[in-house]
Amino acid sequence: MNVHFSYKLSRTPDIDREIQHGTEKVRRRLQVFRPELVHLKGLVEQNSSREGVVVSLNLRLPSGQMASQESASSAATAIKAAYESLLTQIGKHKELLRNSHNWPRRGRRRAVLSRKCLSSKRWRPFLRLPLLPTMYVRM
Repeated sequence: MNVHFSYKLSRTPDIDREIQHGTEKVRRRLQVFRPELVHLKGLVEQNSSREGVVVSLNLRLPSGQMASQESASSAATAIKAAYESLLTQIGKHKELLRNSHNWPRRGRRRAVLSRKCLSSKRWRPFLRLPLLPTMYVRM
């Protein structure tokens, strides 16, 4: 994974430690991609005394691009928030790549069915039935 950070404020060990920690979290979640195709670019800058520190992250993957921008009073807080936002975007992107929205799990099907049909009296007896194991036949 190619990592490039630009600083527009004084660089401290605390900022470097937070960036390393966040980068390792991102690296662990992106092991499925080829490392030379993953690019993480970041910018840490002091915007104004009222707004504080602004952190911008840009992640390029072979299957898409994600960006995150957060501001906070301290640099460490802004970096943590930006990485957390990026990690949630990575999770959603990987779910889309897996097509998990097309294949709901057994427990989720029951929850969806129960939410949709609780008001209908004719479906209530079926909600008490246990789920049968699914058998797969190979052709």
